[in-house]
Amino acid sequence: MDKISTIVFPGGFNWPLFAATELGFFERERLDVSITPTPNSVYQMTSLIGGEFDIAMTAFDNVVAYRDGATDAKASQQADVVAVSGGDRGFLSLVSTAEFTDISSLKGHKVAVDALTTGYAFVLMDILANFGLAKADVEFVKVGGVADRFKGLLKHDFDATLLVSPFDLIANAKGFRTLASAFTQLGSYQGVVAAVRRSWALENRELLVRFIRAQVAGVQWLYAPENRDEAIRILIKHLPQIGPELAQASYAAMIDGNQGFQQDAAVDLEGMQTVLGLRRKYVESCQSGRQLSEYIDLSFYNDALQDERQVIQ
Repeated sequence: MDKISTIVFPGGFNWPLFAATELGFFERERLDVSITPTPNSVYQMTSLIGGEFDIAMTAFDNVVAYRDGATDAKASQQADVVAVSGGDRGFLSLVSTAEFTDISSLKGHKVAVDALTTGYAFVLMDILANFGLAKADVEFVKVGGVADRFKGLLKHDFDATLLVSPFDLIANAKGFRTLASAFTQLGSYQGVVAAVRRSWALENRELLVRFIRAQVAGVQWLYAPENRDEAIRILIKHLPQIGPELAQASYAAMIDGNQGFQQDAAVDLEGMQTVLGLRRKYVESCQSGRQLSEYIDLSFYNDALQDERQVIQ
């Protein structure tokens, strides 16, 4: 068995990896895949760049930020990281404490982000702008990854933040309020991708292709209706805090061809352009001349999908 180390944000968007692990899709590819949770995007991306992990399941915006050297982190100025497969469209919702009934009422209040230069901060800024709030109208608080933001929201350390499923559903069940979804506000958006150091990928092409093939198998299995009950069991096993009722709600939200996991783990090129557009809009030093092709390399995915189709046929 060949080893691959991954670093991920904790949450339901790792469902395809959970399925690939539980159902033997990684084992079928002769892979021993470790899945390590990250506390925040800075730790995740600097660890990937430093060679501590092989693959990061991370926001596409993080790939852009670190490739451009546009972060506060002590990493190489322009890291040679690229996205090699898709994942999801973000599963992002703006969630607040119960007293806020609309987004405009957040003016003058604390809103938490992972970091101001990476992740989903620009999505949040754009949602606020759609409702007439400028960046200076709220107090941004840097808290860390989604798990830390979720815990902080429950403790009322701040007033609102972006959460991903199923954390938004858990918060709703505890009386917190969803004010908007990124999907309805932004349309096409590329959320999580599989990101790698290009040098590692070129040295380990066959290994990476096998990983992507198992990832694709995991997504395909989740979308088969007959696997619903088993899929929910797997999610609860890995996220026991959500329980059966919220796991079923997560299935409805995340196994959705329009807003859920991307079919066949494909990337959304239009959604990637949205990510670039937001970064150009909110970061003065953004390298706006770069083309999308500089942030992605789909040759590994194409090889994996070709092999997968040959297996299916």
